[in-house]
Amino acid sequence: MNRLQLFFLIFISLVSVTSAKDKKSKLIMHEWGTFTTEIKYGGNGKLLTGLEKEEEHLPDFVYQYNLNSLNFFSKGFSTSVTNVTVKMETPVIYFYTENETPFTVDIHFNGGKISQWYPQKTNGGKIDPKVTRIIDFKNLKENGYIQWNGTILAKDTKEKLTKPALKHQNWLMPRETDSNLIKVNDEVEKYLFYRGLGNFETPFNIHFENHKMIMTNNKTEDIPYILIYKIDSSGLNPKTLWEGSIKGNQSSTYNFKNNTKRSNFNKTNFISALKTAGLYEKEAIAMLNTWETSYFKKEGLRIFWILPKNLTNKILPLTMKPTPTELKRVLVGRINIVK
Repeated sequence: MNRLQLFFLIFISLVSVTSAKDKKSKLIMHEWGTFTTEIKYGGNGKLLTGLEKEEEHLPDFVYQYNLNSLNFFSKGFSTSVTNVTVKMETPVIYFYTENETPFTVDIHFNGGKISQWYPQKTNGGKIDPKVTRIIDFKNLKENGYIQWNGTILAKDTKEKLTKPALKHQNWLMPRETDSNLIKVNDEVEKYLFYRGLGNFETPFNIHFENHKMIMTNNKTEDIPYILIYKIDSSGLNPKTLWEGSIKGNQSSTYNFKNNTKRSNFNKTNFISALKTAGLYEKEAIAMLNTWETSYFKKEGLRIFWILPKNLTNKILPLTMKPTPTELKRVLVGRINIVK
């Protein structure tokens, strides 16, 4: 073997070792969730209040401020709330890595409070269950916060889910991914979960003029995907009225009276948009399946839009240790248009 051949073999060996090391050390973190708001059809786009009621009850083991688990409509709070214009629904966080990895995740909620979570948090905001005062979300004195210290379990772990057998589809569907199990204290789950309520404005403004709906993006960052969706009372005729995107500081108009470009709805384009935003296909499908009833089965007119990355990070600043090699956060805004 000559020197050139020896050098080549050494080089290949070093590349192989480095590649294997990089693969093992890779840490991926993905998140999806929904911000729900409501506006009046024909109005000026002002967000309506009264969104503190949850649409689907969570499993009883989910932690919340409300100590009475039989109160299905409190959204996790043990006190009365008012001036709620935003529901933060089912953000879930997935992790992907080869080896067991201790982690810390911190999340702040600007303009809101986190009221439901699982597994049990390590630290976070507190509300005294004995307090009877009303929480006014228009004048919050303290923003929401939650922290978990836990372990991302190795792919070949022998650990099992703490709550494997459930009837709650909105909890089971998010498990349908290839992500690692995580463990916080003695609770093992497929993801970190949290929910909350808020009051804040978004840069996506909608108002009506006659039979027209004007959609305006008030920030410089593009809104990458928008879907105008409608389903009638029979639940049998879901329609895509319009799909598209809006660049920064621009508007788009939909004419209800003259626009005839309606098509039967299917999830394909929505899934593709979620994948383009950063989710894996199984994550995108899990998200839409989790919210199948609320998104696509209930009568009404609604708009879905994918939040720009910087907006998500502004509303929900997140830090993790160790720093992930890949971090994707895909939040979907759901605007219910009520008459």
